[in-house]
Amino acid sequence: MSETRETWEIYVPWTDPETWRQKNDWLKQWRRDWKGHIAWSFATAPAQTYGPEDRGRKRVAVIHATPAALAELLPVATCRPIPPLEPVWGLRATVNDEPYDSRGTEVIGTKHFAPGSPVYPHRQYSGDGYERTYVTGKDRETGRYASIIYPVWRFRDWEAVLLDVPAVIYRMRGPAGWTGLPGEQEEAEGIARLMNERVAAGWPQRG
Repeated sequence: MSETRETWEIYVPWTDPETWRQKNDWLKQWRRDWKGHIAWSFATAPAQTYGPEDRGRKRVAVIHATPAALAELLPVATCRPIPPLEPVWGLRATVNDEPYDSRGTEVIGTKHFAPGSPVYPHRQYSGDGYERTYVTGKDRETGRYASIIYPVWRFRDWEAVLLDVPAVIYRMRGPAGWTGLPGEQEEAEGIARLMNERVAAGWPQRG
């Protein structure tokens, strides 16, 4: 039977450059020493969880590992357990690859997402009839998952899917995310149908 694992958020709070570098070097060694105890891990966007003094400065890592391995982090990093990142129903779409004009500049894809790449739209964020919402996808420059508000006409081939990538599920715990509540599969299926009908009807670009 496999050993129990827990999911934690960790980050190294800023003190001074030398101390921060030493702690991060220690964390790299920790990863090598405990490699067999770590099921998966990923880095997020700059930290926004622990306080305004750290916002935008450092990234949070999310790690799924054995309690013994995670306990070793406590003297070095700021840590807290979070609920398991279980699969949830949500949406997947594809970034349009047709060029469009943005303030006189031709754009293919979006600023953050490459054309033809998969993205994961969130639920309705405001009362605008689902014209704009948060969308999670891999940033075309960094390769890290990011969540950005975009006009939904920039995406095609909508479908309801079971989201099972931990980094995507973690992002869905932000604004208007899919959380696994009853009825969300049906909600996602309804949005996918609506969006595909809009695409088929030539829904106009709206900026």
